[in-house]
Amino acid sequence: MFSHLRSNADQASLFDDAMRALTALWAPRIATAYDFAQWGSLMDVGGGNGLLLAEIMRVHRELNGVLAEQPDVLDRARERGFFSAELAGLVRFDPAISSKPSHPAAALTL
Repeated sequence: MFSHLRSNADQASLFDDAMRALTALWAPRIATAYDFAQWGSLMDVGGGNGLLLAEIMRVHRELNGVLAEQPDVLDRARERGFFSAELAGLVRFDPAISSKPSHPAAALTL
């Protein structure tokens, strides 16, 4: 499915919109239901556009985040702009989802 989306930009955009809409429904509750701050860093593997990670980082300002995704998905995540200027310095975009990560593992992984 994901290889198909890589070669079909319109369908990838539709898929992204659907995932964003679903995530927007539950991300605020997840972000406030658990003390993510205790871990100091959080990696969302396969986190799509990063909406869940961004919401958790907005609630827990002391977190550093890593969004690990396919390179084309990371490009779309940057375009979506879910990470405010304030959070942008605390999040890393890692294209190494299908290989060895290019960074030490975060303390907690979604």
